[in-house]
Amino acid sequence: MLNDLFGKQPLIVSLDIDTHVEQKIDKLMAAGLNAIELLQINASLVPHLRAKFPHLKIGLGNIHTVDQLMYAYSIGIDFMTSPGFYAPLMQNAAVYKMNYIPGVCHMSDAMAILNLGGHHARPCPGNLELCN
Repeated sequence: MLNDLFGKQPLIVSLDIDTHVEQKIDKLMAAGLNAIELLQINASLVPHLRAKFPHLKIGLGNIHTVDQLMYAYSIGIDFMTSPGFYAPLMQNAAVYKMNYIPGVCHMSDAMAILNLGGHHARPCPGNLELCN
């Protein structure tokens, strides 16, 4: 699912919602990037961004609860991420076929994700220190 969403783009840019978010997205799109992760939710901003940037893949980061995951899905977010691994998020995302990328801090997190059928994760914190 995620490979279909992102194609060959290996990068997701995380953005805070501020007065310059649209200008930042313009620059990212001009540079050939089409996936952003918003670090907070703004339901009214999502339809506006969809209209202005029809090829933009919009994600929501910092998901901590199943309710947040379901809300993001209900307003049309393309993918969701969380700063860590929490099995109920992974399980609900699988049931509803949501594009969900959990965070991993330890190799045991990565193994749990694989055990639940996941194939994608992101290192948290955002470096590769856990691979050492």
